[in-house]
Amino acid sequence: MLKGTPTPDCDWDLERLKIQYREAAAVLGGESVMMGSDFNGGIKHLAPLRDARCKTGGSFDTSGLWNISQIPAMWSALEARGAGIPTPRGVMIARFLEAWKQVDSR
Repeated sequence: MLKGTPTPDCDWDLERLKIQYREAAAVLGGESVMMGSDFNGGIKHLAPLRDARCKTGGSFDTSGLWNISQIPAMWSALEARGAGIPTPRGVMIARFLEAWKQVDSR
């Protein structure tokens, strides 16, 4: 999914994820774009930082994304890279629960 996404600012999978997040958020609204927890082995994990221009100042720079406990760090890193994450982040969870209630009631 991330392969081939152009990154003019820096060469890092997180930057590609930021670009794709912005595209999805432009259509769906940022509060409707989430990262699921069932991704182990399903996608290539995001590698640690290799391009100094991309630095976020967080743990994500040195570890990349390799387990589910890092999702909060991923959102922080995306926010640091200017992805425009909704604040507070809890609005994304609230939106998901609202949508799930509509599915569950059927």
